[in-house]
Amino acid sequence: MLFCEDFQSVPLGGATSLRWGVDTSHGTLTVEKAARGQRVLHVHTERNGRAFLRVEDFSPPENSFYGRLRLRTDAFPRRPDWAHYTLVEATGQGPEVVRPLGGRYVPTAARALWGVGADSGPTGDWTNWRESAPSRDDV
Repeated sequence: MLFCEDFQSVPLGGATSLRWGVDTSHGTLTVEKAARGQRVLHVHTERNGRAFLRVEDFSPPENSFYGRLRLRTDAFPRRPDWAHYTLVEATGQGPEVVRPLGGRYVPTAARALWGVGADSGPTGDWTNWRESAPSRDDV
């Protein structure tokens, strides 16, 4: 595997590992116990904050990879209008930042919607959201 983390061997508390780095600004990353004794990464952000794991030297064959995660969120952004949220992003050798998992609050739909895309590349703004893909809190 190119990268896999289940947090079972990571100590409880602040998220640290030699396998990945941590980047936080107005946010926190902590490893906590969850149901059935498993460990999970708790990500908390506020006020346009960020908190994420950074995996360096990740070179997928043929520039393609598969990933999965289990997510439970207390709330998605509801303001300001058109607020973005990103759960996964990737960069390469160019200026493009690809966001395959994220979304935004859409005031005309009065809800948060999943969307994909990229910044600074041929796909344009990453706001390709769909009303058929609502982001639901506490699920």
